[in-house]
Amino acid sequence: SPLTKGGRGGGFFRNPLMWVGFGIAVWIQGLNGLNYYFPEVPPFPLSLNSNQYFSEPPWNQMGPFMFRILPFAVGVSYLLSSEVALSFWFFYLLHKFCYVAAYQIGLPPGALPDPTWTRGFAKSFISYQQIGAMWMYAALVLWIGRVHLWHVVRRAFRRVPAHSDENDEAISYPLAFWGFVVSSLILVGWTAMAGVRFDLAFYIWLTYFVIALCLTRVVVEGGMLYVNHGWSPLLPLAHLVGAGPGKWISPEGAVPGAIVQNSLMIDLKAFLLPSFLHSFKLARDREIPLRPLFFLIFACIAVAFITGVHTILNIAYSEGGLKMNSFWANSGPQEPARSVKEIAGGVQDSFLTNWLWTFFGAGTTWGLVTARMRFAWFPLHPLGYIMWSPFVMYAMWFSIFLGWLCKVLIMRFGGPAIYRKIMPAFLGLALGDATMILVINAVDLWQGRTGHQLMPG
Repeated sequence: SPLTKGGRGGGFFRNPLMWVGFGIAVWIQGLNGLNYYFPEVPPFPLSLNSNQYFSEPPWNQMGPFMFRILPFAVGVSYLLSSEVALSFWFFYLLHKFCYVAAYQIGLPPGALPDPTWTRGFAKSFISYQQIGAMWMYAALVLWIGRVHLWHVVRRAFRRVPAHSDENDEAISYPLAFWGFVVSSLILVGWTAMAGVRFDLAFYIWLTYFVIALCLTRVVVEGGMLYVNHGWSPLLPLAHLVGAGPGKWISPEGAVPGAIVQNSLMIDLKAFLLPSFLHSFKLARDREIPLRPLFFLIFACIAVAFITGVHTILNIAYSEGGLKMNSFWANSGPQEPARSVKEIAGGVQDSFLTNWLWTFFGAGTTWGLVTARMRFAWFPLHPLGYIMWSPFVMYAMWFSIFLGWLCKVLIMRFGGPAIYRKIMPAFLGLALGDATMILVINAVDLWQGRTGHQLMPG
């Protein structure tokens, strides 16, 4: 392998191509870091806002459109399967052109992007498709794994004996099943005690499960470094079944429900499930015992949680909350109030149209999954459709395109051997970018500087 020698990583760090990629990232981010402190140092431009070039109808219907190069994303995208990388940038561009087409054929304003967009829900035919796609994809994932899941359920009720491979799991299947059930009931019950009707609380946490499952697949199968989804449970449901006084979603239940969802279900860029799967996969590959690793992970979670909460509260009280990130200090805390205001006013919408777009998204996802199973040549992956509109694709689509393009050209003209030989350069690009982010953060901390944004936001 070009990455290892004798099963260890020493060969990777002795590979000249790795240091070429590493050096490119260090040079780029080093210039930009120096420019932040010394404006006379010329920065290395990594982004182009193209809105100025698409200012006239129908092209201005695409909304924000950014060409941004993120070295780590280019490096990681080179390692993705071609169909996954292609699907990410293809579906992102497709969703932009769908807005152009909708404007051209004269769809009503309710079908186009809502100018009052919030992180709670962007009301458009694109958003309803994404919701339907996530529900269908989660259902298909569970259906494909139904044999194993049914075995876990039967083990939980002691209907079948344990398989030999269960001894290698972090915890036994019965403990995993009943732990999931009890934890879910605690979450639903806690939400109901906060004032949300039990069935609505169940729906909120079921939706969270669907979102977490889909985003985890995006990370572990699609290689995305961070993810988000752009919608939360209550507002989409309100625009599908109605909301207001006397409705299923009433203002009384919407207040605590909005606080719960906006506190725990918005911008899931760093939730824990993908990290669990990555950790266990690496442990199996390296034959690391899972049970000690399981307790080590929970110890790390406890330390990180306590440290994080203490640090945030300490900074907020000592420096002032308004000095913190603008979303967390200002617009973020206002999101629950915006959701409640919309629900309390009584949601009257084109419910049939919204349901049609939701089912269209679900049907398209089913078609993509079926096509991938039936036709070896089919080039698109449903994960691209699931992620075709959230902010993360706005920030990363062009970098993913560049990584995909490099891989396709190298495979086309050099073949698999050249692809593997050049792989360390792209890994070095990602490693150098991550290293410089850590270095620049350390310098900012040392100098007491704030507002230096190193990641898309």
